[in-house]
Amino acid sequence: MVSQLGVWQRRILGLFHLRPATAVVMCGALFFAIAAIDILTPPELNLSLLYVVVILIATWNAGLTAGLAFAIGSSFVQYLALSAYPAPVLFSFYWWVWLLDRWGTFFVVVALTHPLELLFRRHEAASRIDGLTGAANQQYFRELLDREINRSARSGGTFSVALVDCDDFRLINDEFGNVVGDAVLRTIADAITKCIRRSDTAARLGGDEFAILLPDSTIDNAREIVQRLRGKLLEHKLNDWTITLSIGLASFQGSRLDAEGIIAFCDSLMDRAKRSGKGQIAAEQAPDVPDDADATSLGRRTPEVSISRRTGQ
Repeated sequence: MVSQLGVWQRRILGLFHLRPATAVVMCGALFFAIAAIDILTPPELNLSLLYVVVILIATWNAGLTAGLAFAIGSSFVQYLALSAYPAPVLFSFYWWVWLLDRWGTFFVVVALTHPLELLFRRHEAASRIDGLTGAANQQYFRELLDREINRSARSGGTFSVALVDCDDFRLINDEFGNVVGDAVLRTIADAITKCIRRSDTAARLGGDEFAILLPDSTIDNAREIVQRLRGKLLEHKLNDWTITLSIGLASFQGSRLDAEGIIAFCDSLMDRAKRSGKGQIAAEQAPDVPDDADATSLGRRTPEVSISRRTGQ
């Protein structure tokens, strides 16, 4: 019983996560079916609730214009349906009360649903954003990474992940204060956003650590992007302090690692870059691994890693 309830809950929630075009087509089909039944049956059969469901789904998924269109259409069909009443009921006081009550219901549903949908979208977007830097937050990054892993498993495509850490960030905070430290984090996030492609995602995982997800990207493509990022940050100076980044970069294709394993693998590469000095990139193509392999140990033991220094690769 509980499992069946869960299935129905997911199906109902799915109605509020439709693409606009899909919602319009589905609601249009439902509307014409309901309208046909409404006109062909006696006017005593009240189908207002069914119209309300259509208007609600259309407004939530496709916006105010779609909701108003279905509300107007429903009002017109209800007028035709109630016109089947014979005299003296037709156009009587009670007839108009019934009609206006149904019309009012349709437009009230639109008036209430649209602002709630906007509030929900705003809250949903805010829940995915890091409040300090404006980059994606850790939770949203992991969701996107999970999707990319599944997509790569299906299509065999390659994607890359970079973990970015600001060198000596604690010293920046100690010497210049947290306000300046926050400004540095925003500068890094802004630089990442300007260097990546529109299909890529920049996220702040916490502290001074950032992550970049690069779909459909080989290790060479990804290395060019992070090198451009590293160079852009060198242009920003805090008094005499140059902002440098240590970056762990890996490319994956059909990897058996999950999101946690991929992050751990890139984190081990980033640690290696830090141990090699400031402002360096440790990059490699992730090897095929068995299901029970440890991602951190893989990052430590793989020899085919390139360390790119600030003066070159």
